[in-house]
Amino acid sequence: MARASCTMGCSSTSGVLDPKVPATLVLTGTKSPNVAHRSSNFEQAETLHMSLFSNMVSIWFVFVIGVTLLATAESQLSTNFYDSRCPRAVATVSEAVRAAVARDRTLPPALLRLHFHDCFVRGCDASVLLDSRPGVQGEKEAFGNKGSLRGFELIDSVKTQVEALCPGVVSCSDILTLAARDAIQQFAGFNWSVPLGRRDGVISSVSEANNDLPPPSLNFDSLVSLFNRKGFTMKEMVTLSGSHTIGVAHCSNIQSRLYNFSQATPTDPSIESTFAASLKRQCKFGDTTTTIKMDQTTSRDTWDQNFYSNVLRGRALFQSDDATKRSPQALKIVQNYNKRGSPFNADFAAAMIRKRFSSRTPTTSRDWVRHFTAPFEGSRGGGERSFPSLYWPQSSHYSFDASARAVFSTASRCSQFVREAVIGRPKAQPPWVSADARTCISIHTRSLSLLIHGLDELRPILSAAAASMI
Repeated sequence: MARASCTMGCSSTSGVLDPKVPATLVLTGTKSPNVAHRSSNFEQAETLHMSLFSNMVSIWFVFVIGVTLLATAESQLSTNFYDSRCPRAVATVSEAVRAAVARDRTLPPALLRLHFHDCFVRGCDASVLLDSRPGVQGEKEAFGNKGSLRGFELIDSVKTQVEALCPGVVSCSDILTLAARDAIQQFAGFNWSVPLGRRDGVISSVSEANNDLPPPSLNFDSLVSLFNRKGFTMKEMVTLSGSHTIGVAHCSNIQSRLYNFSQATPTDPSIESTFAASLKRQCKFGDTTTTIKMDQTTSRDTWDQNFYSNVLRGRALFQSDDATKRSPQALKIVQNYNKRGSPFNADFAAAMIRKRFSSRTPTTSRDWVRHFTAPFEGSRGGGERSFPSLYWPQSSHYSFDASARAVFSTASRCSQFVREAVIGRPKAQPPWVSADARTCISIHTRSLSLLIHGLDELRPILSAAAASMI
């Protein structure tokens, strides 16, 4: 079985443009010092470029209407999204995750954290799974992720199994979302429905992750502000923080709280004194690698309300966890969750299907289902322009919904570049030997044929969408 991956690899052999794009139209000619000859080539190339672009514009208006109606008809996620597209997908993910959790009880908090950290940056698009490339750092390199995220191998393994059933249909982001739910269901014994139909992103940015992920030192107001920006209420922030009842933390996350809280008070005075002494024994000054349990009250992780008990007693590991009680309204929520039969599990499940975790992201023209991981946006270096590789899914449904829009977006960006290459830089290298110029012309051609095919494919979808809106 060929191994699929949500984390590394690429469907393009070049890493820049998909070799499946036919190079049927190129700029021809030879190097010549003859200015008149060169000008003639410039004129021919410009005429060819403008002719191609005019043809694209002539069908663009119909295309926009079609895509708009298609987005209206299919913009909502659904729990039965794969029932007809890949009937065994959800069960395959569940079986694989359950088997993995049975072997390793530390996986549920790891998968839940991986899912959180994905959704907090660019939405739930599996961008956290993408590997960095030379000169371009992805989300894995962020302060809150590097050396601490786990579960990538399991997600790749599940992706391989699902691809064997339905190539190019099930997104990596849906697999990660299902895996987090299935792991907690087996570990904690409660469940929530997962809306499906997300798209995979191809952009992964370390700077965005550093800006979006909540650090363990945030105070109450900063936490509320950050969660609000992500679409969560203050109550949901307190609820989701309760997941810290399981898992581990690196000593690096509490170094400043234990040894450098302030000049006058090296140790955070909000930490209960005996608990602070215990933490210092486990995390020596300068220790950034040791991992310790988030909930220090039990030797074996269990999903319970202990997090809120620890917060109330000054035994929360992170300053941001202690901050969840730092307003009268938030304190009432913490106290309510610290009771037998509290609504914590039900509220947690409800928060997990909130818009931020259930959005159909990304919504740009470069969204698709990753088969082998497509490269995220970056530069090839040396001042060259870089265009995204395109994967043409085997499902006809996605061939228009994802690939056609990706090709047209790339062709549109190519348009200005070709114009510059052909007539804007007469002293530069002749355009007929420019690989980028030739490729852009080829993509113009590919986009024309693909869009025409897509319009044919749209007819039944548009008819159904129009009927549903009457």
